[in-house]
Amino acid sequence: MTRPIDGVFFDLDGTLVNTLGDLGGSMNAALEEADLPVHPQDAYRNFIGHGVESLVVRASGGQGDSSRLLASFLCHYQKRMVRETRPYPGVWKMLSGLRNRQIPMAVVSNKSHDMTVAIVQRIFAEVPFLEVCGHRKPFPKKPEPDVLWDVLAKVGIEPERCLYVGDSDVD
Repeated sequence: MTRPIDGVFFDLDGTLVNTLGDLGGSMNAALEEADLPVHPQDAYRNFIGHGVESLVVRASGGQGDSSRLLASFLCHYQKRMVRETRPYPGVWKMLSGLRNRQIPMAVVSNKSHDMTVAIVQRIFAEVPFLEVCGHRKPFPKKPEPDVLWDVLAKVGIEPERCLYVGDSDVD
């Protein structure tokens, strides 16, 4: 009997891990440095999901120097990427079940490639992901499928034999 799928690919933020605390904390630190109002952590649910540039604009309300805010946010986030970030309940069990069934897995995220790799290495070091891929040029960000097609080609899985699991309309 053949498997119904040959691989499962995952988004990272909001799918495998809850990054809300670290994203919100980093953005609030950048806003404080710019003397702009900060937000409660829960408010960041409405600000994230479309990339860090969008996060900066939404959190700042369009106030301040967006390039300076972005640089400040990235500096803070680099220092605290996994301070509060944790896998969602049930993620370990699911990944273990897929590994036990020998179903290949990968991570494809819109987060920068370096940050995606760093988070996966710190939190999921023992998970045998075939590929861990964040946003990198020349590929456009999701929802464009180009980076996913590239990863599928690298690992030799046909698109119709793969599941992609995400948490937002971008995925």
